[in-house]
Amino acid sequence: PVPTNLAFIRQRLADGIHPWQLKAIVSRKVREWAGTDQAKYLRPATLFNKTKCEQYLGELPSNGQPD
Repeated sequence: PVPTNLAFIRQRLADGIHPWQLKAIVSRKVREWAGTDQAKYLRPATLFNKTKCEQYLGELPSNGQPD
């Protein structure tokens, strides 16, 4: 946990994204990207920057429950 990485997470929480949603984004992207060239992007700067995080949030199931 370094300040820069934590800042991405704190910013998304301040935007109103729930912790379970952030965890769901990580889980989903790990499942999608593990073992591929995309795996190198499994980092806070990619997963939790505002634009990408909102995009990934939109990919989650719409039933309001963690996947």
